[in-house]
Amino acid sequence: MKYNGKMDRECLGLCDAMNALPGITTTESCCGHGLSNYHIWFRVREVQDLTPLHRAINHLYGGLAGWRIEVSWTENPTYSILFDLVGPIGHGAYCGAEKIASGIREER
Repeated sequence: MKYNGKMDRECLGLCDAMNALPGITTTESCCGHGLSNYHIWFRVREVQDLTPLHRAINHLYGGLAGWRIEVSWTENPTYSILFDLVGPIGHGAYCGAEKIASGIREER
């Protein structure tokens, strides 16, 4: 996948893995820079498309503490549901993101 060059490198691997999943498209990301939570915002075609991501977060490696998927509603540009993969702050998030990406690739 091509990115605009302004993306946090700590998000690249996980965004690539998520975008490789059928039905998932990432829209934005932020590693948190050690000051706030790690985030990857994304859309799904169907709710079942969340299954591989959910497995990678909750079932592989005995689960990863501090990771969750949140759901929000956006009105821009059209009314739609937007998901947010939220991780912890700092180095633990970066290691966790690598594990989740690896877990997604293993599931494929």
